[in-house]
Amino acid sequence: MNANSLRLLMVLAVLVQLMALFQHQAMGMAWQDAFTVAASCALVGLTAARIAGRYGS
Repeated sequence: MNANSLRLLMVLAVLVQLMALFQHQAMGMAWQDAFTVAASCALVGLTAARIAGRYGS
């Protein structure tokens, strides 16, 4: 897996985190819930990067 794909995955993970945060804020959820969702998104992003690295280009 090359550096560009990894960078793209990281950017996507951050975007998903931000969207989850804003969505939670709009729904009036607690900050803790938003951080939990963001942490989950980060974990998913890292796992995807690991899988892509194992099987990928």
